Amino acid sequence: MESNEVWTPTQWHCLGCGSLVTGFTNARGDIKVECKVCRMVMVRTVKGQRHSTVETYTPKEPRKRKINSTTGVPTDRVASRVNPAPGHTPELS
Repeated sequence: MESNEVWTPTQWHCLGCGSLVTGFTNARGDIKVECKVCRMVMVRTVKGQRHSTVETYTPKEPRKRKINSTTGVPTDRVASRVNPAPGHTPELS
């Protein structure tokens, strides 16, 4: 028996860190995604055409952050500017 399943990706922003996550629908219609940045697990259940719920599960262990030894700033928060002005330190968000 051949089934014509369509695997359509669903994307949204992580509720923990804001990075883009992608998931696929399972047989029940749920979409389960784990964020690669903050490791938060989200399960999105579509209830109707305009109604869906998102259950979030935080990781058991927090992610270990790498700290830059010269600046003391976490490396994942380093500004993405390529060439800042000389003598100017970009603001970190």
